[in-house]
Amino acid sequence: MKTTVVQLISNIVRSKPGSVTIVAFLLLLPLALIESKIRQRANFHIEAVNEISNSWTHAQTVLGPALIVEYETSEVKSTWSEKEGRHMTNTIYLDKTAMLPVETVSLTSTIGTQEGYQGIHEVQVYTSQIELSGNYEPTGFEGALAEEKFNRVLNIYLWISVSDQRGGVDIPSLHWGDEQYRFTPGGHKLLDQRGIKVDLQYADVEQATTFATQFGLRCSHVLNFVPTGKTTSLNMTSPWPHPKFASMYLHNSRTVDDGFVANWEIMELATNI
Repeated sequence: MKTTVVQLISNIVRSKPGSVTIVAFLLLLPLALIESKIRQRANFHIEAVNEISNSWTHAQTVLGPALIVEYETSEVKSTWSEKEGRHMTNTIYLDKTAMLPVETVSLTSTIGTQEGYQGIHEVQVYTSQIELSGNYEPTGFEGALAEEKFNRVLNIYLWISVSDQRGGVDIPSLHWGDEQYRFTPGGHKLLDQRGIKVDLQYADVEQATTFATQFGLRCSHVLNFVPTGKTTSLNMTSPWPHPKFASMYLHNSRTVDDGFVANWEIMELATNI
């Protein structure tokens, strides 16, 4: 029996298909080991990226500015009471929120790069200096107040949403017309209170005005901007030579050389804002 098995193996080795199969197996074995090592290194790199992002900041999405108006409506309802034998009237109060776009937004993002290290792994991280300005018109605010059951305004604030609030590098100020206000953390409760906001007075939003602010923001992987103006202009510059543009809106122009410059002009009709 042993002799038969040896002869069978010998015949396989001597046959051309058998020799090819053995050679292929011998070649695949080191390739499998190399692939395993590459996969292991890739996993280590992903872990390094996650650790650096956890200590720096994650990808950022900036939404805003938007004017948030929290207001109250009231409605008188009449119901029949069997106990009283007559109609009873009750006033029902409801809290509502209007998120209103500003007229125009002009945003410039200058993105600086630096290297973060975890062991032998190098990860690019970013700090963006953001300059934001625009025009406000009271049309939307007047529309909210014109609601039939409107009762009173509760809060008014200009809000900018930042997805990873740890990325803020300073406490920005807002120039609203001739007034200057300080941003504070927070936002609407339905959006996890995240972002920064400036509380405004009724008189601040009754008239058309201009606004401007600037702030620094750290990020890694991705930096997203969500247009919230009826007209939004976005300009981005950076020394990073390998950008990937993944926008829902086609840029007007871009130049990629030792760094990149790109700009977008996004209209109200395109955003359905």
